[in-house]
Amino acid sequence: MMKSRLGRIVVALAVVTALGVVASAPAGATTKTKSSPAQDAAKAKKAMKPFLKIPTTLAGATPLPEAPKTGQTVVDLVCDNPSCANTAKGVEAAAAALGWTYKGIPFKLADTSTFISAMDSALAFKPAFVTFASLPQAVWAGEIPKYKAAGVGIVPDVAGTFKVDSTILGYSKDKTYATLVAQMLGDWFIQDSGGKGHLMLQNFPDVGVSVALTAAMKKFVGANCKQCTVDTIDVPIAKLTTGQAPAVTVSAVQANPSVNYVFAADGTAALGLRSALNVIGRSDAKIGGLSGTYASYTNIAAGTESAWINRTSGAGGYVDVDAGLHGMAGKKYQYKTDSYAPIMLVTKDNLPSLGGPEAAKATGVFSAPSNYADLYAKLWKIK
Repeated sequence: MMKSRLGRIVVALAVVTALGVVASAPAGATTKTKSSPAQDAAKAKKAMKPFLKIPTTLAGATPLPEAPKTGQTVVDLVCDNPSCANTAKGVEAAAAALGWTYKGIPFKLADTSTFISAMDSALAFKPAFVTFASLPQAVWAGEIPKYKAAGVGIVPDVAGTFKVDSTILGYSKDKTYATLVAQMLGDWFIQDSGGKGHLMLQNFPDVGVSVALTAAMKKFVGANCKQCTVDTIDVPIAKLTTGQAPAVTVSAVQANPSVNYVFAADGTAALGLRSALNVIGRSDAKIGGLSGTYASYTNIAAGTESAWINRTSGAGGYVDVDAGLHGMAGKKYQYKTDSYAPIMLVTKDNLPSLGGPEAAKATGVFSAPSNYADLYAKLWKIK
């Protein structure tokens, strides 16, 4: 009887095999599929298209419960990088719209003592809050008790997770921002390289935003491009502020002959990068990155650079003020912890529709949306 049953089973299996019938997987089981470089590139090209559109709204912006009181003061600590100067102009414009007084205090990114001195000096103006870019919380943590005692708010324009309260009123450029930037640049890199590029990515280890973006980029590309490679090169702040970032980056590229893409963490860090790459015989390496400038867009038009993320830096100042205003409103649900200025990807494909590089000459970047000041005024319930 047992032999007869086994015989029937063997026959049944033979029939199933002959008919090409495949048994279904158990419930809950998953089947992994391995995509090809061409498939990765096609997926990235489709995902990238929305990033080329000009922003018309403010990311994550919500209205205040009522118009802020006039006659107050905001202090912005301005680092020695052009992007900080552009953001400061936004803070100043926002203050004027509110009927507030603006004060700007400079500091040097590479010298943390100047930053602490600037934080101390800001208290003399008795501001509602102080805004600033870069530098991890570990650098200025000792200032928090002073600000708390003085009843002055702090609004860091920097990636990181802080505990928001009556002193740290809010912050910008957190996980959502880092993820979005990684998607924009990552999708462009994957589709342009045909799903098998080798990227050298600049990282500023002393700047929280850069560290977060580097991690997000490596994670995104690793998950969406099986045959792509991402290497990083750490650039000390002192090298950035003295114009040596291209030299540090080129040395890393020279040590990795297969690198064919280089992304700068800031437009100013790419000044001179093209010529430096050409000198070592790497004119084939494509250049792009975060926080493009007028020079970046001029180079895209000339064909010497390829893809830059435009950050409406003037709106970045409004973002910081908006975070401070919401924090002052006192309701926890209003604290802003992941807001950012409108961003978009700029390439040769959408540069003409933006008005070409000349449209970014006046402010150094494209202001998109162009009416961001009016949009914030409406949210703040001011004229």
